[in-house]
Amino acid sequence: MNFDVSSILLPSLRLCFSHRLQNLIYPQPEKGLPFSLDALNFSMLKNLQGQIRLTKNSFPLSYTSAIALQLAPMLAASPRQIANALIRGLSASTVQRSEGDLPQPHYCDSLQKIWQHSNIRATSEGWLQWQLHPSGLATWLQALAEIPLQPGVYCQINHFSGNDNQFFPTTTIDFFTVHHTYARCRSLLQQAKQAGLIKFTVVNLEIDRMTFPLSFCPSWLDAQGQLHFTHWAEYQLIRQLAIGLDDVAQAYSINRSEPTPLAKSADLAKSAIALSHSFESFHAHCQIWRTQASSLSLVQARLGLVLATAIVLHILVEAGLGIRLVEEL
Repeated sequence: MNFDVSSILLPSLRLCFSHRLQNLIYPQPEKGLPFSLDALNFSMLKNLQGQIRLTKNSFPLSYTSAIALQLAPMLAASPRQIANALIRGLSASTVQRSEGDLPQPHYCDSLQKIWQHSNIRATSEGWLQWQLHPSGLATWLQALAEIPLQPGVYCQINHFSGNDNQFFPTTTIDFFTVHHTYARCRSLLQQAKQAGLIKFTVVNLEIDRMTFPLSFCPSWLDAQGQLHFTHWAEYQLIRQLAIGLDDVAQAYSINRSEPTPLAKSADLAKSAIALSHSFESFHAHCQIWRTQASSLSLVQARLGLVLATAIVLHILVEAGLGIRLVEEL
């Protein structure tokens, strides 16, 4: 069975940002940048994705890049001049599908919508800052909720022998927490299915496990175009979802499906633990069923976060580490 990990990495916002920058700065004259890039040492820019950082304690989500500061010595221009030129190029460009790049056309459409509903600016020092508007974040959340993963399939590809707890180096409680969080998400989604709030798509698998719900499109935004969420735990969970996808994207090459090195596996385990703890806070502070009488839209938006958590945990643990998660405890 072939495992095309690139098909599940696209919702990584950091990866999206790095793709746009890479497609712009590589020597293509038609891009119309006001300086020549032909003589650049691109080996210095090889790990562009890893050099992009999610801004600490920021919401809406924003990412920063020091690419203009890196290019300044090679182009004999100030970082601010280069940053402004890159911003003009990024604003004018569109998402295009190319071989080995973005595998799903509908994801290209979602990515283009995200860029249309975001803002990129340059600081006085020349840092690039990319920030999502609420509408862009809603588009990203929906793209994440539509990832067609089938539990119990990908874990056959990259299974590490030995004690699964080797990837959870802190305590066995952390290992249990990840399984418990995933099972809790599945239980909440099943309850939502019984209440008629979402629908599941069932397929015949060798391992008799139900797929994630695919026909679920919650209203992420209110009438004023703002996210329905009102509690800090909701926003912390969204931030950790972004970090989880970024960590998987960093662990894998976008064009190859090679197993994750053990060092990266520990990073994925830590990310899964952090996401599980964020979900615990969300579940403790943000009621779902009690909210239904006052706001059905908020209930469905919170269920969307439950679904997104289950999907990202699946990507981190089953697809990333090869450890099968339990659905019931």
